[in-house]
Amino acid sequence: MLHLLDIIGGSFGRFVQKKLGTLNLWEDPYYLVKDNLKAGISVCEQWVTACNHLTGQVWQRYVPHLWKNEKYFPETLDKLGKRLEEVLAVRTIHEKLLYFLPASEEKIICLARVFEPFTGLNPVQYNPYTEPLWKAAVSQYEKIIAPAEQKIAGKLKNYISEIQDSPQQRLQAFLKYKELVKRPAISKELMLERETLLARLVDSVKDFRLDFENRCRGVPGETSGPLSGKNLSEVVNNIVWVRQLELKVDDTIKIAEALLSDLSGFRSFHRSAEDLLDQFKLYEQEQFDDWSRDIQSGLSDSRSGLCIEANSRIMELDPNDGSLKVHYSDRLVILLREVRQLSALGFVIPAKIQQVANIAQKFCKQAIILKQVAHFYNSIDQQMIQSQRPMMLQSALAFEQIIKNSKAGSGGKSQITWDNPKELEGYIQKLQNAAQRLATENRKLRKWHTTFCEKVVVLMNVDLLRQQQRWKDGLQELRTGLASVEAQGFQASGMRAWKQHWDHQLYKALEHQYQMGLEALNENLPEISADLTYKQGRLQFRPPFEEIRAKYYREMKRFIGLPNQFRGVGEAGAESLFSVMIDRNASGFLTIFSKAEDLFRRLSAVLQQHKEWIVIGQVDMEALVEKHLSTVHDWERNFKALKIKGKEVERLPSAVKVDCLNINCNPVKTVIDDLIQKLFDMLVLSLKKSIQAHLHEIDTFVTEAMEVLTVTPQSVEEIGDANLQYSKLQERKPEIFPLFQEAEDKNRLLRTVAGGGLETISNLKAKWDKFELMMESHQLMIKDQIEVMKGNVKSRLQIYYQELEKFKARWDQLKPGDDIIETGQQNALDISAKSIKEKKIEFDDLEVIRKKLVY
Repeated sequence: MLHLLDIIGGSFGRFVQKKLGTLNLWEDPYYLVKDNLKAGISVCEQWVTACNHLTGQVWQRYVPHLWKNEKYFPETLDKLGKRLEEVLAVRTIHEKLLYFLPASEEKIICLARVFEPFTGLNPVQYNPYTEPLWKAAVSQYEKIIAPAEQKIAGKLKNYISEIQDSPQQRLQAFLKYKELVKRPAISKELMLERETLLARLVDSVKDFRLDFENRCRGVPGETSGPLSGKNLSEVVNNIVWVRQLELKVDDTIKIAEALLSDLSGFRSFHRSAEDLLDQFKLYEQEQFDDWSRDIQSGLSDSRSGLCIEANSRIMELDPNDGSLKVHYSDRLVILLREVRQLSALGFVIPAKIQQVANIAQKFCKQAIILKQVAHFYNSIDQQMIQSQRPMMLQSALAFEQIIKNSKAGSGGKSQITWDNPKELEGYIQKLQNAAQRLATENRKLRKWHTTFCEKVVVLMNVDLLRQQQRWKDGLQELRTGLASVEAQGFQASGMRAWKQHWDHQLYKALEHQYQMGLEALNENLPEISADLTYKQGRLQFRPPFEEIRAKYYREMKRFIGLPNQFRGVGEAGAESLFSVMIDRNASGFLTIFSKAEDLFRRLSAVLQQHKEWIVIGQVDMEALVEKHLSTVHDWERNFKALKIKGKEVERLPSAVKVDCLNINCNPVKTVIDDLIQKLFDMLVLSLKKSIQAHLHEIDTFVTEAMEVLTVTPQSVEEIGDANLQYSKLQERKPEIFPLFQEAEDKNRLLRTVAGGGLETISNLKAKWDKFELMMESHQLMIKDQIEVMKGNVKSRLQIYYQELEKFKARWDQLKPGDDIIETGQQNALDISAKSIKEKKIEFDDLEVIRKKLVY
């Protein structure tokens, strides 16, 4: 066996040498050389570790063929690995020197010169004869890089000093550049930093010791106990925990040995760390020994669960609670895991414990299966749905029969035990088949049950009023599903309880929707549509209010009686449980009737809300306008109000929803629009008429005035009459002129609202202006006429005087003398009287002329 191990080790060594022989270890890129060297070192180390583990632990406990020699150590392969580590260290030192040296100084360690001592040497071909040559080349290499080491020592010191505030980062820096720190010159330069690092490591060891002492006696997982891992028993957990502490302390020792071994405090540190490692190992062994004693004492106690007899029954039904128990305790499973884990950790398991573990391992697979079956048997009643149990009764009885009749052989006279592997395998197969059959049935039925649950839950949220077809479809799906289950071989008699269960669930869903419907019946009844119209001088619904009311109550009655018509999924002809729903919810009927009356009150309110809009259609608009509108402000106010109302009409809803009643308001909105338009037209027409009335009055006044003003007086009487007429015109003018202004204002408003006004007003304006001029020139005309008349009067006075003189002369000449009177002759007197009368008439004419001239 030793020879075989030597051959294997030699093969590994030659393989590594062959792979690395393809590289130029001194000139190829550093990353490539590093990766390959690390792989080679890993191969060597793993084989050394494997040999140490196999010959030092595993094979020494392997009973069929014990390893009786000393622990095997592949020395040649180990030294090859160390040679590769030295090569890697040389390349790493060179690479890190280049990192710290500036480009101008790199020439002092140029590549060709640094690796010149290794020329002609193949470092991977290790043997005792080439070792002196290798050591000489390394010594010469160290002399070459000595100047560079002196240069970078200070730089490395500064680099490490910059991160001294972070101990962890500082430690990482030492590890990163450990190849450089190992160099004597650099190590000396970093003396203070290395002493500080040693102090940190001493503190770390103290912390590890304190943590161990505080936790080693506690319970795993608690704050005062060892840290807890997953799936680990207490003994394994404690050993794994202390192994982790060992690794940390061991890493600390390795760092100190590599970088700090020349310091004065190193020996004290090393001794303290080694003592702590010994304490850890002692704790490990104590834990293992305690475990071994506990297990061995348990092997002699039948109640510990660690005893298993090959000829014992595999399982039996507990007479107390009827549960199925497998004669393979959980403690045995834990023991197997502990033995496996402790062996992996390097402990030698006592033979007695190992023997029990081997027996337990032998039956472990079957025991796990039987435990699964037992768990299924013990929990199947909890997994089954109560109402489905009769449907699986046959499969459950068959499964139980197999458990009760656990006999071996064709005759079935002896019990099946652990030491009958063939019968045990067959029995386990029968159990698994029966359990699988029952589990499959249960799984299928549970799936159907879940599907039905989902459907009923959906129905619970389906509106019973508005979506009755969905209810019918949902019921049909349930009936189809039940028929499908029955077609799969389940007996109808066994399904009775399950169907009854679903009838009760349907009852709950139906009652929920029934109660929801009753609570909001006025909102959820099928929609009833109606139009709001204006006909025969009044607002009314189409169809009429009474017909809407009758239809609503008809739908309400149909919904209330719905449970009487409902049929579930149960047996045909069975008494329906749904009919009692009406009586159970009778208290809600008062509410729905109250809400119905409230609904129709609100419906009537819709009429009232629109009455104010159609009131103008119920009066004589023309008479109303003539009565109440006179000034332009009256029309402005009404046009403005009409515009506002027009916008409000646009905002009136086209439809009003009164719960389940949908009232179409468009017909009445159209009527309102027509009424508003009619009123608008009436206002425009009345405004036009008002303007025309004003214009007619003004025109009549101006025409008559101009006729008066165009008359030229020819006499004093006519002048007086003209002045009188002028005064009257002056009095009426302030009354007429505001009409002109009002007509203009109204015409401006007419132009604004109708898009055009009356054009005759401008002509009348010109006529008025002419009238104003005539009024202004009338007095001048009178004055001129008076002057003319004065001249005429003078002329007439002269003529009058002349006529008067002539009259006087004729009178004086022709007047009868006294002698005629004295004669007393009648004829003469008559002639004289006649002559006097004639002169009197002539004088009267002159008197009339005088009066005219005077007055």
